[in-house]
Amino acid sequence: MSQQADFEETAATEAQDSSTEAPRAQEALPDAFDETAAVPEQPPAPRPIATQRGSTTTMLKCVVLGSSNVGKSSLLERYTKNSFRPERRVTLGADFASKVIEVGEERVRLVIWDTAGQERFHHGTIGGAFYRGADGALLVYDTTDFATFAQVELWRRELLQRVDGPEAFPIVCVGNKMDLPCPTRSDDEKAAEAWCAAHGVGLLFASACDGTGVAVAMEAVAALALENKKRRQALGVTKPPSLSLDDLHAREKRGSSNCC
Repeated sequence: MSQQADFEETAATEAQDSSTEAPRAQEALPDAFDETAAVPEQPPAPRPIATQRGSTTTMLKCVVLGSSNVGKSSLLERYTKNSFRPERRVTLGADFASKVIEVGEERVRLVIWDTAGQERFHHGTIGGAFYRGADGALLVYDTTDFATFAQVELWRRELLQRVDGPEAFPIVCVGNKMDLPCPTRSDDEKAAEAWCAAHGVGLLFASACDGTGVAVAMEAVAALALENKKRRQALGVTKPPSLSLDDLHAREKRGSSNCC
């Protein structure tokens, strides 16, 4: 009985000691973690997302127009995938791809829309969705078949009827298939240059097969589109977009009645 009494007395004593030490441990907690030492008094303010380096700040939509078999889809594939398929492919309806690029000091996502050049595809509901929200356009023709250049004016007219702000809409004309020989190319280029200069349209030459000039053409229209988009967003700024590239002709006043 005396051992049991001693055991109960010892247990009661330990319980009393633990109840008196608990508040002391709780009182020491504030000293164990000093919040003022862990958190700066004035943390640096984060930069806005739009100005952070490496962030995508602007999305641009570019439409690619032209007759069938001039290489629109091949240009798109070369630019976005750096690949080329020589077999002819017909684009049914519309297709698009995107690529993030640097335009000056700004990073943008260029979304490129491609549609078939056949009449039954570019009229009606598909055409409306295709043009909606476009910021720039590439008009493509085949340098080995100058008859396709005659369609460029028709595509330009339809484009300007469907987009917002047609008076200063960025357009670049691209002569594709420069890797293939053409006996009349010199005269054809002069005619194309005269028409583009008269209508304020930039003219570039490219080859989707070997990649020559493809990036220059895509990034030229992107630069023009970005400048035009900023101009339209800024109140009171009415001057047309411009781009300093040796390959682009000076943009003259639009509205000229001259045609090819």
